[in-house]
Amino acid sequence: MIDLLAHKKLGIIGVGKLGEALVSGLIAAGVDPANIRGCDRSAERLRFAEEQLGISVAAGNAALAADRDVLVFAIKPHQVAEALSELRDVLRSDQLLISVAARSEERRVGKECRSRWSPYH
Repeated sequence: MIDLLAHKKLGIIGVGKLGEALVSGLIAAGVDPANIRGCDRSAERLRFAEEQLGISVAAGNAALAADRDVLVFAIKPHQVAEALSELRDVLRSDQLLISVAARSEERRVGKECRSRWSPYH
């Protein structure tokens, strides 16, 4: 799996403890930190991501998604709908969305994105 992601531009939505563990694992597995960008509502976590994890950060979810190939939702379940609503107008059909949030549902992703390519719109 890491080989598939090695040359993709990854966006991590949420660089809290879960996002931190994910980023650390990706880097340890050989993913170039230059290919990883994160965002978070916490300025403290954004600073941590830049300074300690060595990844770039974005000002918000839409800015993060603009040039990413893969978006990983590393946020709490109750934050997923809000994050998706912020992304609705910028997501592309060639982007891969991965959620590690507990209890996230594909139907919610399709509904919130109102996407032509989602089977749940």
